[in-house]
Amino acid sequence: MSLLTTLACGKGGDQPEAMAMGQSQQLDVSVRKDIAYVENGGPDQTYDIYAPTANPTVSPPLLVFVHGGAWQSGDKRDYAALGNAFANAGIVSAVVNYRLSPTVQHPAHVEDVALALGHLAKYAQGYDPKRIFVMGHSAGAHVCGLLAAMPKLLEKAGMTKDQLPKGFIGLEGIYDIQNLIKVWPTYRNWFIEKAFGKDDKWAAASPTRLPIELKSRWLLVHAKGDELVDMAQTKDFMNHLSKAGVELDSHDPGQLSHDGVVRAYSDPKSDLFKKAVAFVTFK
Repeated sequence: MSLLTTLACGKGGDQPEAMAMGQSQQLDVSVRKDIAYVENGGPDQTYDIYAPTANPTVSPPLLVFVHGGAWQSGDKRDYAALGNAFANAGIVSAVVNYRLSPTVQHPAHVEDVALALGHLAKYAQGYDPKRIFVMGHSAGAHVCGLLAAMPKLLEKAGMTKDQLPKGFIGLEGIYDIQNLIKVWPTYRNWFIEKAFGKDDKWAAASPTRLPIELKSRWLLVHAKGDELVDMAQTKDFMNHLSKAGVELDSHDPGQLSHDGVVRAYSDPKSDLFKKAVAFVTFK
């Protein structure tokens, strides 16, 4: 369960839902945990990899998942079920941790994810490093947007141009911090200033206000039922991508909640999961 949900509820949230998101059902999946992507880093700078045990004739793509949590909570362990689900669908998945606020501020979050992607590209094992996709939820979708606007971070992390992400999936994303605060003013003190500082820094950290340099495909998902992030965040970013000439698709899963959307990606029978698999495997 994301920090946004915890804050909105004023308590620890619905524990059965949080547990369901992280339950791991291992079938034909190999799991490697706590892989460090920087030297002398802590648990916040590691990732887990979920891979199908069958040996495919063609190297599968890699889907990297960036968790949400208002840039100050969340952990890769909460998404074991998601990693297993995609691995069982024939897609290697990596679930990434990154340093959190208030210990660090922007751009540390996106810099860490870029370093993780560079490490995954350099030490590719069992997947095609030229078929990397990135999916993020909430704050994680914000990180995805920044990567598309700042591909130099990925190149600095060691990715070659042909290894740069081939596509992004943004779930219930935050893409414009200034507009977020207009709709949700209480978020300023709860987590925005802890992650980004004062408002004079927000525009430079908002993907909707930055040129999109990496023109990879996007799949944007935002539910009408999201009680924590308004749909205008995704609609405005979609228009921004379209003006930049980016190929994109979008989907509204109806009345699913903010966290209900990301939980659907642990269910291979859900339409959202199937759309993601089709997006990643399409050539």
